[in-house]
Amino acid sequence: MPTDRQQYCKKCHRRFTRPQGTNRLNCYDCRPERKVVPLSSAKSAQSAQSAGSGQNQDQIPDEDGSLAKLTKKSLDEAGVLETWQGESAMALARLIDAGKHGASGAAGTVKALREAMGVALADSGEDADIITMIFEQDA
Repeated sequence: MPTDRQQYCKKCHRRFTRPQGTNRLNCYDCRPERKVVPLSSAKSAQSAQSAGSGQNQDQIPDEDGSLAKLTKKSLDEAGVLETWQGESAMALARLIDAGKHGASGAAGTVKALREAMGVALADSGEDADIITMIFEQDA
């Protein structure tokens, strides 16, 4: 890239000064600056749109998603739905169904759910020895 910031427009062939740090090829008459929408106004416009449609997209669904239903069924059959281990697994399943993930992304949340389900189901009496369960997973 040339160090000279004077460029010729690719459309009208007029000379213009290219802003530093850009690869602009056209003058401001041929291609005006993009209007950057501030994040706060974009969120308020989005929330106004979702309020107008009658749906709140930030609300986490309550057992409406298929993963939450399957998790609830599995925990209920094992008899650990009412324990803190079962409730933590349900909370993770609801987050996955809502599409809300932490810094580790969807894969990290799914892995956390798998581990929470392992602990909850091990506590159910079916696989009471957690150490045996850990070594069975590694094999």
